[in-house]
Amino acid sequence: MSSTTERKRRRRYESPPPPSPVAAESAEEPDLISQLPDSILHSILSLLPIKDSALTSILSSRWRHLWEEAPLRLDDDSLWPHDLISMFNPFGGWSREAISRIFDSHHGPIEALRLSRFDEAEFHPAMNHFVESAIQRGIRELTLSSSKNQPYQLPPSLLLCKSLHQLSLINCRFPEALPPSIFPNLKELRLHYVPLHNGSLHILLSKCGSLETLHLTHTGELQLPSVSAVRNSLPRLRELVWHCCVLFKQAAIR
Repeated sequence: MSSTTERKRRRRYESPPPPSPVAAESAEEPDLISQLPDSILHSILSLLPIKDSALTSILSSRWRHLWEEAPLRLDDDSLWPHDLISMFNPFGGWSREAISRIFDSHHGPIEALRLSRFDEAEFHPAMNHFVESAIQRGIRELTLSSSKNQPYQLPPSLLLCKSLHQLSLINCRFPEALPPSIFPNLKELRLHYVPLHNGSLHILLSKCGSLETLHLTHTGELQLPSVSAVRNSLPRLRELVWHCCVLFKQAAIR
């Protein structure tokens, strides 16, 4: 065999295969998602888990800008770590630092926030900071949960929040002195193990005229008004649930 023939055969074996038609077609496909308007991409990002949504910021400078301004929906349960040391430390700094980093890097509105890892009173100042930041960014849905032994006291500014539409409180306390008008645009209120007195209940019923859903569970010894009185105070009410109250063990109207 001549040396020329051997060199040709070697080149034939060493040359890369031609690209497949499928690969060539895929390479030419445009990025249709990136061509969508910002408003639609903001909506998509707001529906993703926070970790997945934040990861899109590394795709390009435009995606970084999109994530920073998309409506934020943050549940601190989704930040739960996988290492054993952090898992046995209920809050321990890891969640507080993670939420702080998210708030610092995200500059858009906060649509929904759930804080449930603040069982110790020493972390309530951090909780205050996050709640205040959420109020300033137009929070619409808020869930706050603390421990029975160390309930979280709501900051007065939350009672006046105009953007808030849904509020769920577990083991929290209202301030001693309530303003004459609270939760001006609140549509859904769920109170679980939140002690109320008759005066605060009266304010809830008389000053939250936009309420459509009201749940009261283990809220203490109350002289509950009649159903007709509640309906008169809350003309938009569609769902009312009282559970483990003094006068009614359970009553629900849907």
